Amino acid sequence: INAEYGDLSSLSHFFNPLTMSLPWCMLLFLVFIFSRSVCLTVGQLTLNNFGNPSQVQIDTSRGATVTGSVLELPLDNNLPPIMTLIDQNTYYRIPQFLGRTIKFEVDLSKTACGCNAAVYFAGLSSITSPNDYCDSLGGVTGDELCQEIDLMEANAYAFQTTLHCGEKGCQPGCGINWKSSSGYGPSQSTINTLKPFTVEVTFDTNLTPATLYYTSVRLTQEGKSLSHSITNGGCTYTGSKTYVSSFTEMVKSQSMVLSFRYWSGDMSWLDQCSVVDSRQVQCPAASTVKISNIELVSNVSVSLVSDTTPPPPPSVFLFSLYFWIVIGVAAFILLLIIIAIAVVIKRKVSERV
Repeated sequence: INAEYGDLSSLSHFFNPLTMSLPWCMLLFLVFIFSRSVCLTVGQLTLNNFGNPSQVQIDTSRGATVTGSVLELPLDNNLPPIMTLIDQNTYYRIPQFLGRTIKFEVDLSKTACGCNAAVYFAGLSSITSPNDYCDSLGGVTGDELCQEIDLMEANAYAFQTTLHCGEKGCQPGCGINWKSSSGYGPSQSTINTLKPFTVEVTFDTNLTPATLYYTSVRLTQEGKSLSHSITNGGCTYTGSKTYVSSFTEMVKSQSMVLSFRYWSGDMSWLDQCSVVDSRQVQCPAASTVKISNIELVSNVSVSLVSDTTPPPPPSVFLFSLYFWIVIGVAAFILLLIIIAIAVVIKRKVSERV
């Protein structure tokens, strides 16, 4: 019998359910980990009027969630921030925004003193990995300072927009700040932060030549608004009479990565209410912030240019991944069937003998 069919005695041991349990568990565990780490760590965020691509990827492995044009951020003090991606290895750099407005909606209703919901650009022209991240306070791996434009640093009690030059001599930068006394805050008369509102940050140019002339900020809600501008004349304390204009190359460079961060700490410089009786007010650990409908609006005749290549449709990526997972599982099951048939043949032969 062994001469005709070979020695199949080891096959019945291999096919024993107890023997098979460990490989099965290992296979299911690996498939689960692989699908979680590759399939479910990015979400597709829709950007309006940014050119190509119209959707960018957002790393969701740290708890952020994305639904269409809505990004929801959990409290996360880690660096680097959540940054826009073309794929998991390439950062998305937005088109130049001189003469344009960055517009978005924000919901800060769950935030409090000590929280900071930030939407900003940093001087990331050489960034190729998270370790290359650099802003006005320095980088992940070094002390280099980089230019930074904070479109928004805010919570329910304060809102701030700041231009940081990336040099030690001009901290904390130049910007504007609204607090409850200015009509901004929970149940306030102009911007009630218990409800969503719209943020518009415009980078105005005088076009002779195309130079950043001033940065204007406007918050709107239900027909009411707060507005202010950051100008060269208003930033002379930094030691430069052309402070705002010095950001011209940054906004024209097409090297900026749109970044998001929701973090906590001593925010007394922002809201003046995060420290009470020398005790730091804790940002609610379970709180989140929603940022949605991010749009690039052209205010002057400046051609929309993007140095990016659209990513493949997410469905194609996911289909190919799941396809190979299914093929692998099917091949494994087919192997088991072949082993089972071999065992049955051996038993039939043994019965005849």
